[in-house]
Amino acid sequence: FISLLHQIIEDVRVKCPAISLNCHLMYAFLNDKVPENQDAISLPQLLILLNKENPKFLPTEAAEVSKLLKTLSEKGFIVFFDTNLAEGWIVPHQDTLLEKVN
Repeated sequence: FISLLHQIIEDVRVKCPAISLNCHLMYAFLNDKVPENQDAISLPQLLILLNKENPKFLPTEAAEVSKLLKTLSEKGFIVFFDTNLAEGWIVPHQDTLLEKVN
């Protein structure tokens, strides 16, 4: 887990040095908890997972989680389709999804 976390944080740091620690941690959480064969996870599913796992330093409120996901999506790390706070879809492994589309 530590080597995976290190690799993920290094990827984020290289792509965007000004991204926040919470974004680093959310990206690592998504990569660790969402299997690569799962195309997407809904925002409500992610909130349940966050509340169940209760990771330190990560918010569990929908509005705050949505802000982090929007930032990660804007920087190109994930794809976040934000329909509203009650809904929304996250594609954490966009490369895997694109391979399936081709």
